[in-house]
Amino acid sequence: MRRFLGVPVVVFAAAVLMAGSAVAQAPSTAPTNPGWFTQPLATVLTGVLAVFAATIALGGVLLNRRQTEKHFTGKQEQDRAQFDRKHELERIEGLRKRYTSSAEQLAHASAAIRQAGVYALTALADDWHAIGEDEERQVCIDLLQWYLRVPFPQPLEGEQPDLSEREIRQTILTILTRRRHRPPEDPKSWAEVFIDLRQISLPNCTLAHLEFADLSLTGANLTDADLSDADLHGADLHGAHLGGANLHGVHLTDAELSAADLHGANLYGANLINARLVVAKLAGAHLTVADLTGANLYCVNLYRANLYGAKLAGATLGRANLGGANLKVADLTDADLTEARHNDETVWPHGFTPPADAVYEPIADL
Repeated sequence: MRRFLGVPVVVFAAAVLMAGSAVAQAPSTAPTNPGWFTQPLATVLTGVLAVFAATIALGGVLLNRRQTEKHFTGKQEQDRAQFDRKHELERIEGLRKRYTSSAEQLAHASAAIRQAGVYALTALADDWHAIGEDEERQVCIDLLQWYLRVPFPQPLEGEQPDLSEREIRQTILTILTRRRHRPPEDPKSWAEVFIDLRQISLPNCTLAHLEFADLSLTGANLTDADLSDADLHGADLHGAHLGGANLHGVHLTDAELSAADLHGANLYGANLINARLVVAKLAGAHLTVADLTGANLYCVNLYRANLYGAKLAGATLGRANLGGANLKVADLTDADLTEARHNDETVWPHGFTPPADAVYEPIADL
């Protein structure tokens, strides 16, 4: 309103000045006549008042128009916000329905439909992330991880293993590990999600070259699995079942393998530098030219294990069972063999004499 009131004031001032000028220019010989004087002044004042009233009316119209436009704009914004909110709710509802559908697919009897459910959940996780709902994305990933924990179905006597189920689980683990290593700015990256592989069940599965670095796989069932050249450095495999697994060239630097079952596993050329294998079972394992420098093998069972050419410099082998183990050409520099048990079948490096605090027990099976 203040914006419009300035106009009539200016007009009024101009009219007064014009009136004053007109009076000043009147002939001085005109007789002094109040009626004659007031008539033009009244006319001027009437005109000024008319202009003033018209200006006020115009200001009111403009103000009313401005208020109407403001109200209309506000109403548009409110309607747009309501529409966006409704659209968002419908979108979220649609995503939740997709989750239910994907979960049903994972539980389906058909392997093809279960596999489709895996890809559907993966896509759904990315769609949740796209709208900033990362907690919902984690729910999708947790369901995939839960699927891996369900015990692998054992075939009945005379039946073949379920190869399609094996393929499904391999697909899930491949997705989890590869997405985890995508750069965070990648919309399909799972670098910032919680990956938990404890108690997963993937016996006989092919997991070669996958990256499990620093992940928890405690108690995992990886019996007879192919993990050749996989990256497991810093991984937690406490109590994991790896009997008969192919760990050829695997990276297990600083890994936790205490109480793990590795009997008969192939660890040819494996990197186990500073790994912790306390009370692990490595009976009959193939550790040819494996690098166990600085590894903790306290009380480990290496009965008849093949450690030909293995690097055991600075390793702890206290109370380890070395009965029948092949340590030919192995590097035992500064290795701790306190109370390590050995027998006549133990093959030591050429010229190596077991320390006095090692325990000789002349029996075949320790």
